[in-house]
Amino acid sequence: MSGKSALVLGGTGQVGRHVLREVLCSTHFTRVCEAGRRLTPLESLPEHVHAKLDQRKVDFDSASDWQDAFRDAKFDVVFIALATNMRDAKTNENFEKVDKGYVLDAARAAKVSDASQHQCLVYVSSGVANKDAYSFYSRCKAATEQGLADIGYADTIVFRPGFLRNTNRPVFRPIEAIAGPIFTVFSLFTDKLQINIDQLGKSMRIAGERGASGLPPIAEATLTNWGCAILPSSRTGAHAC
Repeated sequence: MSGKSALVLGGTGQVGRHVLREVLCSTHFTRVCEAGRRLTPLESLPEHVHAKLDQRKVDFDSASDWQDAFRDAKFDVVFIALATNMRDAKTNENFEKVDKGYVLDAARAAKVSDASQHQCLVYVSSGVANKDAYSFYSRCKAATEQGLADIGYADTIVFRPGFLRNTNRPVFRPIEAIAGPIFTVFSLFTDKLQINIDQLGKSMRIAGERGASGLPPIAEATLTNWGCAILPSSRTGAHAC
């Protein structure tokens, strides 16, 4: 057992809940912290992992709260699945505040100052992230990716998944209900369109364990000139790691 530590942000979200369970059940990690405004009910998690889970409530709008929550924690791997959607955010400004501002604030607070510690950051973005896109959503995702790379973790690994299958959303999304069957049909011919959400959680956990240099060729990771290892939507399944 390696005795590594991990931080999970966004552990109550669609992707984050799978990442949290994967990390908690991995023997690679002996200390796991879940931080956020909302925390996972302990009774929903396997009892044998309770002892290594540390849960910390954080006020996202308070920089001192972030710093206090992570002071001297020195996490080896930071998993970020913190995000919102345009429906909940209602405005571009609110969307950017959560999807970019909160994410970058948390990543900065969790970064260690000790250069001798090899610290890895794993972030789930979007398959449509593009700094030159017309869509504000796509541009914001790309800006968040670059902002994370600029923070200077030893490894910054970004997942860009396609359509997420088997989500369990509290609010019905008609577009997803229509698109899901269409993507399923086309996925008979290509693996570039969608991914099971539990596979995404598993892939993120394994990427965090291995680091950027340990990603296999099949993952088709691309090292950008701004310091990120990008995993495309076609290779974010568990088979990629």
